[in-house]
Amino acid sequence: MIRPLARQGDIRARPSANGHFVAEAGSATGTWTAPDPALTLLAPARAATEPLVASASCTFRFKGTLDAEPHTVVTGSSSVRLVARPTVVRVGGADVLRDGDQASDTFGNRLVVASAAPWRSA
Repeated sequence: MIRPLARQGDIRARPSANGHFVAEAGSATGTWTAPDPALTLLAPARAATEPLVASASCTFRFKGTLDAEPHTVVTGSSSVRLVARPTVVRVGGADVLRDGDQASDTFGNRLVVASAAPWRSA
């Protein structure tokens, strides 16, 4: 399927809405947050005017409280990495992420590509 290639602003970190984390001390309820994802950028292709993206990674952070007594504060993290699958269009020998690509962890944190770039690849 031919899909738009990912540019720098097309990758989004989507923290989980379920609010659960399993720590050494037990299950916890709280909130997941995410910074901007770290990107592996590729030099613009001949037709492109901005860098394309080969991969993205993000460390999602959790803060909450234990579900059981003594309800102490719990923090944690989970990393997600999204790597381009083989594409027809390659930049500098590297594959490029495309619209609809995504990766997630067991908690439901996700990295998602949403691109409307004019440059496309199968």
